[in-house]
Formats: sequence, structure tokens, C-alpha cells
Amino acid sequence: MTEAPNMRVLRSCKEQFGREPARYSSLFGGLARSKRRHLTLYMSPPVRQLFEALSHLPMAVISDQSSADSIITPPPPPPPPPPARAMARRNLTEHISARAAKQLAQAALSAFEQGYPLNVSLTIHFRAADIEPAHAQIFITRFFKLAGDWLCAVGHVPRSYVWALESPGDKGLHMHALLHVPYHQCGDFRRRCPGWIEKAGGRLDHGVLKIKDVDCSPLSARVDDYLDKGLGGAVKYLLKGSDPGFCKKAGINHSPQGRIRGKRTGRSQNLRPAGKVTGAGLPDFQSDCPPPTTLEQYIRAVR
Repeated sequence: MTEAPNMRVLRSCKEQFGREPARYSSLFGGLARSKRRHLTLYMSPPVRQLFEALSHLPMAVISDQSSADSIITPPPPPPPPPPARAMARRNLTEHISARAAKQLAQAALSAFEQGYPLNVSLTIHFRAADIEPAHAQIFITRFFKLAGDWLCAVGHVPRSYVWALESPGDKGLHMHALLHVPYHQCGDFRRRCPGWIEKAGGRLDHGVLKIKDVDCSPLSARVDDYLDKGLGGAVKYLLKGSDPGFCKKAGINHSPQGRIRGKRTGRSQNLRPAGKVTGAGLPDFQSDCPPPTTLEQYIRAVR
């Protein structure tokens, strides 16, 4: 006699977890959806498949009265657009303010000073990912939550990132971001990014995601080269849409990046400046380390 698909799932669950199927079905079914999705990030694929199946498995399945399709959970609907009144309250800006630009630069330097240099650059095009401008901030929050949770749990490093939004007429709304990813896990990070985009509400298509290493960021690179040509150059690129007067003082080639409603820049919590950001331009991307010092030597000394 052929075993029903649902019963195969339940039997596999008992083999994987060593508990009765009914008890696990009741346990997982009682968890909130957000908790279930959070826990599945750290499970192996076989265990995650069983967990997701049992999270929504009706008790009738124990007696084999449901079809296999009943345990498949449809993807969550896209988030509703913010109310018109809330959208109207969001500021519509044409450039990054001088204060926000200096805070982003200070945050990038703070990551380096803590021993977590921003070594990965990624770009996500919202138009290609079918993300409405009204949902951009929601998507950004969800994406960095997923990526940050993985970095903390698997990479054992704090969330360290900065981002900036741009909306030139020819490319549409998109995000540039700089992150710290453990060097030995950069490949795994690249493979997981497409899945995080989908879970955050985006759609994968050609031209949605671009990931590359920050210039002069290998462990063997010299610290002064990384700060000057690598991190300094990457930060200036993110800030090219800043206030024209600030760009002139900071030595940035200004390029208009369109109108955006809401936040244009952001950073992780641990990279917030300790005090008031002062100075007319960008902070000095320099280090007190001896010139021959490599990034690997600096990271070991600071951590």
C-alpha cells in the first residue's frame, strides 16, 4: 500500500526529531508566524522543510484526511501601501543633507575602528525587483533584518552596514549598501542574498542584484590603501547625491539622484556616531597604523 504524502511528512518528522508527529504539529502550530520564519533561517534544508510543513499542518492530517497541498503555505501578500496621510508627512527631498552625509561617513569609519571593515558592496534595483517606492523602506528594513540575523548567528559579527537610496530618471529607485561580511563567508553571503530579497518582498529578475568586493578590501591589502581608495571611494560614491555645497567642500563629484520621499540614507544601530558630527566636509579616512599594516593585522589587533 502506497503511503500518503502527508503521512510521509509526519513519519519523517518523527525520524528527524524523535517525537510524536501530533506533539510537534501542535507545538509548531502554536508559534506566531514571525517566530516560525525567524527560526527557519538557521535550520538545515531538510529540517526547515519539515518545520514549515508542520507549522501549518491541521490535526486532521494525523488521520490522513488532508491532501498534500494543504501543508503548502502560500507566500505572504505584499505589504499594504502606507496611508496617504502618512505618505504626505514624509519629506520629499532632492539630495542627501550635509548632516546625513557626514553621519554616514562617520558610521563607515566607525565600522573600521571597531574591527569590522565594510568589505562588500551591493546594489538592489527596486524597479526590476517589482518593489513600489512606497514599500522601499519596508523592504530595506526586512532585508537587513534577514541579512543581519544571519551575520550574527552564523558569522558571529555585529550588524555593520550603511546604505543610500538613489532615484535618477534613467535607472529608477535603487539602493547602494556597504556591509561587513566575514571574509571566509562572503561566498555563502552572495548565495543567500537572492533568497533574502524574495523573503523581504522583492522579485528576482535580471539586473535586480549586484554584489562586489569593496576596492582594496582583501585581508592582504594595506590599511592606508583601504581607507583612501577603498572605503573612502565607496563612501563618496554613495554620497554623490548629497547637497551640492557639501559635495564641493568634501571633494565629491555631485550628481543629482532624483526626488525621494522618506529616508535617503541609513546605518546599523552599532554604527551611530557617539556625539555631534562636526566639520564642513567628510572626516579624514586615515589611520594611525604604520603604513605596512595590513587589514588582517589591524583586525586582529582591534578585536
